[in-house]
Amino acid sequence: MKELYVVRHAKSSWDNPQQTDFERPLNERGKNDADLMSKKLQEYSILPDYILCSNAKRTRQTLKRLLKNMPVSEDRIEYKNELYLASAQTLSLEISKLSDKYNKVMVIAHNPGVTDFTNYLLGENIVNFPTLGIAFLELPIDSWQETASRIAVLRHFLYPKMFK
Repeated sequence: MKELYVVRHAKSSWDNPQQTDFERPLNERGKNDADLMSKKLQEYSILPDYILCSNAKRTRQTLKRLLKNMPVSEDRIEYKNELYLASAQTLSLEISKLSDKYNKVMVIAHNPGVTDFTNYLLGENIVNFPTLGIAFLELPIDSWQETASRIAVLRHFLYPKMFK
């Protein structure tokens, strides 16, 4: 059995129109939501063995805030340019490359890929995957290479507005 936590980054700032999309930081709401969801991850006893994170500024900032209540060592975190605006197919490929020694993995990326990937795994249609939405999925597999469509079971779907 594998567990996968699919996370969309927190709300980002559009204050600087000169800034590239890749370098966009979190806005204040995003920072506050990430702090809140860090506490919720602790309440749900979520502690991934490994984390894949897009290398964009807003995803790195989201992860930094989530780690406040989720002690994962740096050697268990991989920042990947391939996850920046990744499609569902790219996310699936990156997950399939994971070592099977990891049973609980978190991936932090962007929409629409996050929504499409989650829908692919569930065989469902989550219409709105809000910023800092977190889908807790169980996959009845022994190897990440076995990841396929309609294989996952949704255990929880959390997002900041649920707790406000």
